[in-house]
Amino acid sequence: SQQNELNEFPGSGSIVRMFLASINQPRQLLVTRYIDIVTPEDLDRGVRELDELLSLLTPGFTLLVDLSQLTSMDAACASRIGTFMEHFTRAEIGRVVRVIPDASKDIGFNILGAFHYPKELPVANCVTFQQAAKLLEP
Repeated sequence: SQQNELNEFPGSGSIVRMFLASINQPRQLLVTRYIDIVTPEDLDRGVRELDELLSLLTPGFTLLVDLSQLTSMDAACASRIGTFMEHFTRAEIGRVVRVIPDASKDIGFNILGAFHYPKELPVANCVTFQQAAKLLEP
């Protein structure tokens, strides 16, 4: 499942904006990817998809957040990310693993999590997928 929009701006070529969500149901893993330039509208379109995917997971699932392909995210996305976190909390998320290779592209996931996640939720921030993979091993 994916939310994808191709926009062409005069003189700038093509920019793919995407919020992509998928699951690995046997591993109870929800993966969210933020790719290239992400806007609030991209996330608004993704919330329905997230709810459908969350309905396929059981309490205690793991969320993998991938910012490795993010170019930029509009600051107005923060409120939508908070809404996503509330949906994850209602679905009884078990832990969060984030891949954030460039800290300058993190719009405040830790701060948002402090307000929207249960205090006891384990959260790990990784710089590489290799670090995240070690945390995700069964």
